[in-house]
Amino acid sequence: MSGQSALHLPRRLALLPLLLGLFGCGGGGGSGSHTDFTLSFTPGQLTARFFHNQRFGDNTFDPPVTASVNGTITPIPSGSLYVVIALDFPVFTGAPTLTALGGNAFSVTLTPDGTLAAGSHSGSLKIDMYGDAALTKHYNVAGNMLPYTLTVDPELTVTARIDGVAASTAFSSSNTAVTAINGSTIYWNRGQPAAAFTLSPGKVLELQANIPVTWHSPDQFYPYGSLWSTPTVTSTTLTQTMAAPPDGTPGMTGNAYIAVPATGSQFGAGLIVDIQK
Repeated sequence: MSGQSALHLPRRLALLPLLLGLFGCGGGGGSGSHTDFTLSFTPGQLTARFFHNQRFGDNTFDPPVTASVNGTITPIPSGSLYVVIALDFPVFTGAPTLTALGGNAFSVTLTPDGTLAAGSHSGSLKIDMYGDAALTKHYNVAGNMLPYTLTVDPELTVTARIDGVAASTAFSSSNTAVTAINGSTIYWNRGQPAAAFTLSPGKVLELQANIPVTWHSPDQFYPYGSLWSTPTVTSTTLTQTMAAPPDGTPGMTGNAYIAVPATGSQFGAGLIVDIQK
């Protein structure tokens, strides 16, 4: 395969950086009313599933998200093809990657925009082929519309209320992330954060997650676990009354609340509460 230098193209067009030129000898004529090439894809559409703002190392250990599909071209081109994909922005970002797999087979890989809003994003990508780098010799291609469906799950966020009053700070799997919990050991992604709240005993903390989670609360952790009452929890809420520090002490620091998504590979979101008499 030979490389292709960047061209100035309209905003919605992206030139594939690799060419289909070395599949071998075969057909491929000029433009006209007939079909020059036929494309087919397996599976029949491009798919990917990820969560909003998914980033390797920040809120997941999953590798960066890509969407790939294998295809074939008939007949095998006899010379280099210059391939242009009309991308939907901002559904996809960066340059597509085209890889020859031998014979008439190839793969196409695209990078979804990780900031897409949660929900389903569907459409079709148009693939055009040319016989020259100036994109003046256009080929007629059958099967050149590639549908896609991207499923974007929400990023975990947790909001708080203290005695019924909403707090201004929200917590997420990106900004106060927890990668794992082993007994009373909490693995914060970038070190334990400073206390989000300093509360007095008897205050009521309510936490609300935007997706189903498993909750971890101070009553489960050493050394103050026995001083806390069991919180009231659902799959998305936690309510707990702040415990009193041990006699003779001014307070309790480092009390952790953590929400871990019930499914998927997203990090948990945590916060620290200090108790002061």
